[in-house]
Amino acid sequence: MPLCPHCNSANIKQGVLWGNQDGSGTGSVGLIYRGWMLSHLATVHSDLCADCGTVLRTYVTDLEHKGEWATYDQYNEELGS
Repeated sequence: MPLCPHCNSANIKQGVLWGNQDGSGTGSVGLIYRGWMLSHLATVHSDLCADCGTVLRTYVTDLEHKGEWATYDQYNEELGS
């Protein structure tokens, strides 16, 4: 089990899911990847120190999608910015 680099605690909660602000767990929160015609969201997880609130790691577990990750530069190009 990793220790928190900020407070040295071992009280790490692993795989904490992200959600939207209304707490429903639905909505547009996640990392964007592109499919054949549409963009999709990969569910984001974090490992969190329960003592000081430091996020130790942020990751996705579903890497089996067939698209590619969307980047900030790609998004700006599509908008013509």
